[in-house]
Amino acid sequence: MSLEKRNPINIQNETKIKIYNKSKRITKDVFFNCNWYFFSHIRTEGLFY
Repeated sequence: MSLEKRNPINIQNETKIKIYNKSKRITKDVFFNCNWYFFSHIRTEGLFY
């Protein structure tokens, strides 16, 4: 599909979808990292106390 035939609304929607997917991935990564930190912290606390 050539750029000339694409209307601005479609391009705008594609951009929104890309941003949405990217933010969803970032949220998932942050959530995973927080969980990992939380659980590893508990495990460490359990070993020492």
